[in-house]
Amino acid sequence: MSKKQESAQEFLARLERDPAFAMRQARKEAIVLDQAAKTKVAFAPMIQQLNQIGCSGNTIEEIVRRHSPLPPSATAVLLAALPLLADPRDCDAVVRAIGCSGDRYDGSPLTALFDATSDESLKWAIVNTIAISKPSNIESWLARMGQHWRQVLQDLSQLDAGEGE
Repeated sequence: MSKKQESAQEFLARLERDPAFAMRQARKEAIVLDQAAKTKVAFAPMIQQLNQIGCSGNTIEEIVRRHSPLPPSATAVLLAALPLLADPRDCDAVVRAIGCSGDRYDGSPLTALFDATSDESLKWAIVNTIAISKPSNIESWLARMGQHWRQVLQDLSQLDAGEGE
């Protein structure tokens, strides 16, 4: 006897009727909303400072879209905010925004964050930002950086240079 195969629509309809599934979905949604609220609170002082220096916007992404390449004053605000952020995802967003800096900046807050985090995704974001922007004060960090990350940085720098051709 062959068993009738369930379509994707039927499967989803069955899941939506399952109270345990609905509870899991509600918990996941609550976690996402809680994280979004925490991020909004964490970013509020930084966004306010950016707005005060003429970089208008309600989110980091909006500010970067409107004002890229970022002026040195905006980059300074972002760099100063890094040590105040606890969540690696929040740090990641700020690190990527720093990558839109138009001028040279002190890269030591990025290297300090790299050394302090165990989050591999954040490390990638930091190395990528260093490769595409103009940090200074990172020479000693580069000298003691592990071979793997040194190679990643070199590869990213070559990729970035190749795009400009």
